[in-house]
Amino acid sequence: MRISNVLVLTHHARKRIQQRGIPQAAIQTIFTFGTPHHAGKGCVAYHIDTKAIQKAKHDGHDLTELKNTACIVAENRVVVTVEHATRKPRKWSNGNGGRS
Repeated sequence: MRISNVLVLTHHARKRIQQRGIPQAAIQTIFTFGTPHHAGKGCVAYHIDTKAIQKAKHDGHDLTELKNTACIVAENRVVVTVEHATRKPRKWSNGNGGRS
């Protein structure tokens, strides 16, 4: 399922969005403003943390309702899953996440 001209959701991601009560419309926002972390296996985790909220606020967006939400995106811009992450998991490493 395509949510924009950029991201595609897997069946697993759609299921997790519903189970975890994350608005589907928020996925593009998380991808745009989230702090990128390498998540392994060629994936990047985009995490709405305090840094991302401040960056978005500077651009005129309020993301406080999405705080601690993350989406895991494969190299081909396919959203693999979404989750609530109260802190950056140890398996995520810092980096630009390959955002182009």
